[in-house]
Amino acid sequence: MKLTRHLLARFTLVAAVAGVVGAGVVLPAVASAQDARILTAPPAPRYEVIGVRPGPYHVWQAGTWAWQPDGHYGWHPGRWVVPPQGHTVWVRDEWVSYGGAWHMVPGHWRAVGERIPTAMQRLTVTAEPPAEQAETVGVVGVGQAWVKGHWSWDGARYVWVPGHTMLVPEGYRSWEPGHWYPNAGHWFYRTGYWR
Repeated sequence: MKLTRHLLARFTLVAAVAGVVGAGVVLPAVASAQDARILTAPPAPRYEVIGVRPGPYHVWQAGTWAWQPDGHYGWHPGRWVVPPQGHTVWVRDEWVSYGGAWHMVPGHWRAVGERIPTAMQRLTVTAEPPAEQAETVGVVGVGQAWVKGHWSWDGARYVWVPGHTMLVPEGYRSWEPGHWYPNAGHWFYRTGYWR
């Protein structure tokens, strides 16, 4: 049988993927380098100096570690925000060890007194996320970037976490948004990161 250039290229790609999987690197169903398994535990959360509350309705949204594609964690600092109407409690992002890898459970807003599900309940997502919501990008000043909003799973349903502007950390220039990806019948959230 004569192999065409196209068939030879496909065979080479399949062999390369098989070699990677055989070497212990597992790629999710939506295979991209940034969705590879994270085997390193995140550092402890940083101590943050919480400045003066800018207004009576502001709530502190704590910082978190984001996985960078070059193989390390980068700090995404906390900030004061005005929560969505009817929701005043921020359930912070959390890293959870599951299935031999570390997964980000994105934070979300809840109402006062509403039960907060465990990180595992928030990680076990079998429903596909809705389409992204259109957002009006706020004023982005010099040295700032727009951090796009995203869907978060609150343990029972998807809820929208609005985007915001943020100071760009020294040594970076823009924010790469996170996304949901499927793997073995579940959906996992890949954090955004500074680049």
